[in-house]
Amino acid sequence: MSYANIGDQGATGVVLNETVPANTVYNAAASSVAWVCLPDNSAGSACQYMVGSLAVGDSGSVSFAIDVDDPLAIGINLVVNNVTISDDGTNGDDTDPTNNTDTDDTSLQLEPPVGLKLGEFDSVDPRIIHWTFWWFNPNNDRDLPIFVFDEMPENNSFAGNASCIADGTSSCTVPIFNAALNRIELTAILGEDQGAPFNSIPADLNNEIIIQFDTRVVGGGAIIVENQAMANWDENNDGDPIDDATSGQSPIPTDDPLTMDINDPTRLSTALPIPALSFWALIVLMLALLSMYKVVGRKYKF
Repeated sequence: MSYANIGDQGATGVVLNETVPANTVYNAAASSVAWVCLPDNSAGSACQYMVGSLAVGDSGSVSFAIDVDDPLAIGINLVVNNVTISDDGTNGDDTDPTNNTDTDDTSLQLEPPVGLKLGEFDSVDPRIIHWTFWWFNPNNDRDLPIFVFDEMPENNSFAGNASCIADGTSSCTVPIFNAALNRIELTAILGEDQGAPFNSIPADLNNEIIIQFDTRVVGGGAIIVENQAMANWDENNDGDPIDDATSGQSPIPTDDPLTMDINDPTRLSTALPIPALSFWALIVLMLALLSMYKVVGRKYKF
């Protein structure tokens, strides 16, 4: 925050006054030195910063930092902060007190999850494709509710075996097949894997969910199967990702469409970026992930 003496006389005993906003805690380490917050830095604590004397035309700035509660109560998506400046009155009354107060309303928005996907043709029936994809939460320091859906690829029908495994503190519902929309659907809550690389595999994560289901290729001739899952997320922190979807939020997709050639099971195109691996090493990695019985394994913008 910035302050200045724009009057026609000097001021003494100048002080800045803050109140720690609701649903936050004062962060002394990230703030300018000399703030004093009583009684205990928690929400509602009264904070003061002693500026001292301020001559005509003098100005300055200080930092006042807060940490948003974790977990943040559902429905809270705004931090309201008020600051005032005053002096000791030694040089008379302020001729314009209307500019001694400022208010800042800071909206809180959760960032989207990350999703990756793999596919494998069945070893017995090559017209069956086993899909595996996982979602994780590297962009927030708190839990993230999401709604996941995956439309059946063209020339494919749902073949069953839909499941979701949640790791760590995450949770998910059993995927259902929505016949009317021809897609798999489920809801989940993702625990944080803050800072995880966007190409992380499940073994490198702590709170991911892993979703699997099968499709059957229908029709004959040369068929290229392309699939990409989508997710809406609780951007406005009201505990429900569905209302974000209905209010116009664009769902976040898995990395890039996964492309498979029914006539050449070795031809696989995916944007899963692991530059150090060769083509065959990527295939081995995919098969290893699909054979795992158990795998291991929210930041606000202002």
